[in-house]
Amino acid sequence: MRAHRKTTQSSTGSTKKSRGVSNPSASIARSAAAGAADATPPLTDQQLERANLLRRAHDGDESTIPELRALLAEAPSLAGKLCDLGAEAGEAWERRATSNLLIREGLKARAAQLKTELVGSRPSPIEALIADRIVLCWLQLSLYEIHEARAEDRTLTLAAFAMKRLESLQRRYLRAIRTLADVRRLRLPNVQVNVGANQVNVVKSGGDE
Repeated sequence: MRAHRKTTQSSTGSTKKSRGVSNPSASIARSAAAGAADATPPLTDQQLERANLLRRAHDGDESTIPELRALLAEAPSLAGKLCDLGAEAGEAWERRATSNLLIREGLKARAAQLKTELVGSRPSPIEALIADRIVLCWLQLSLYEIHEARAEDRTLTLAAFAMKRLESLQRRYLRAIRTLADVRRLRLPNVQVNVGANQVNVVKSGGDE
């Protein structure tokens, strides 16, 4: 009897201890149930039709051209998302630079950060184009400098060619930066201060007061 009681007490104690230990599977199930209400809502019929249209166009179905043109006319911003040539060029250089996915994603994030630093989050269309060019030139120049730093055993002809190319990339980079500076200077108002009359006149870029 005593042995039986000890066994019962021992099993009861282990039961109490097991209640205090969290069950990972149960926690995951509860989290999933709690997040079910925040799940992404299903696509509407219109969104599904558009997705199907884009998929067919991507696969080369020429019968989609009229609908595709109508869609792009209705939503012009979609063209920029589908065909961002600046981003495509940047990604091509990133893939050419390295096969390391971590480094490629780091380059992409740094390029996006650099563009934001140059023109902010709401640039004008022309500023956005120039910023794209600056970032692409920066990427090309930086990658080529790394390539040249690792090069060994070159002939004088190859070294001279490499130097000319490096100088060309440098000029393109600085020219793009100057272009952005010129555009910003044209947008700034000209301030004329009349000290005697304590008057400040602001003249816009076009010369209108």
